[in-house]
Amino acid sequence: IGNANNYDFVYNSPRTHTVGKADLAVTALDSLTGNVYNGAVYTGSIQSSALGTDAFTVTGMASGIDAGIYTSNLALGGAALANYTTPVITNANLVISPKPVSLTNTARSTTYNGVSSYATLANSTAFTTSAMVGSDAVASVTQTASLSGTAQAGTFIATPNAALLLTGTVSNYDFSYVASMHTVDKATLAISAVPSTKSFDGSNSSSTLPVVIGLKGADKVTGLAQAYSDANPGYGKSLIVQSGYLVEDGKSGNNYTVTLFPDQTGVIRALPVAVLPPTVQSLTAVNYAPPTLTVSSTSTNRSSMVSPGAASSSSGVSVSTVNASTQQVVGLVAVLVPSGISTAGTGLIIALPSKVLEPALETGTAVEVTLPNKQPLPSWIRYDDATQSLRTLAVPAGAFPMTVLVTAGNQSTLVQISEAPKN
Repeated sequence: IGNANNYDFVYNSPRTHTVGKADLAVTALDSLTGNVYNGAVYTGSIQSSALGTDAFTVTGMASGIDAGIYTSNLALGGAALANYTTPVITNANLVISPKPVSLTNTARSTTYNGVSSYATLANSTAFTTSAMVGSDAVASVTQTASLSGTAQAGTFIATPNAALLLTGTVSNYDFSYVASMHTVDKATLAISAVPSTKSFDGSNSSSTLPVVIGLKGADKVTGLAQAYSDANPGYGKSLIVQSGYLVEDGKSGNNYTVTLFPDQTGVIRALPVAVLPPTVQSLTAVNYAPPTLTVSSTSTNRSSMVSPGAASSSSGVSVSTVNASTQQVVGLVAVLVPSGISTAGTGLIIALPSKVLEPALETGTAVEVTLPNKQPLPSWIRYDDATQSLRTLAVPAGAFPMTVLVTAGNQSTLVQISEAPKN
């Protein structure tokens, strides 16, 4: 301010001013989490103390695709570096974590065959996985069963393990393994009665053995037997597989579902009872005469030896003495009833021949009438002592043929009742 002409300025020599370099620190960012393998490139980043818009080039930055640890080795370049002291560089690791993938064993089932083992069933390539990256896939997997040895019917756990082959890189994935339940279903075993024919012997036994279909491996069935449903003579009789058999499969038969099949073609032949001569001790030259074979007419014309009060048989019922009974032998009486009686459920009167009852009538003892095995008669048939006859209520379907044992004193007679053939 003022007039410059009032002053005489003297200028000294110039001075030098210095601009010092700034410090520069460059740090690679440490990334230990958050980067999960996804098939893309992960590249690290840096943090620097550069001023303003100063820029420089950076090389050696950590970078990767696959899961793993990548270490940076930073180097800087560019004109801006002239404004800075020697940079302080701090390197770090870039971490790419494996992608979590669950691998699940696929449940399988098979049928018991007595040969295959649990390992064969479990060590399959049946499995599923959660989502993987791109075209990566599990090619195969080894699985381990919780049990070993020959497969038995039942369930068991199979767990996949880490023996994997991939179309991608194993280390890019973190597998978790999920077990599943495997099932060995029971095999079907059929035990069938087979046709059998025998002569009447008072029992329902059969010497023929059932057949077994469906056994696996070295398994076997022991203790097989079959029997008639009853001991009476007849055709088309049921043969039943008997309990008591044993399935030897190492698991008390639990590897099988067993089905028993009857046979409906059994035959018990009704044979005449042999007439034996009296024992030597009871014979004399005077009173001995061989027993004779007599066949009577229908019971409505029975001999005069029938005691008073004896009944007549129902219409159409034929009673024939096939073998005469004595105190030394068992007699046989054949009774033929009209066809369809059992189907119609009609009641009957079957008058017994006097020869059958004579010993009891003469001695005044009771007549005992049972089944041949000494079991009581069915409820629908009974012996009426007053009329010396067998009497039935409505005859159940399929009741005939049947055999009744009549014991009078020391004498026994088999009465075989059958239906007449259809015309």
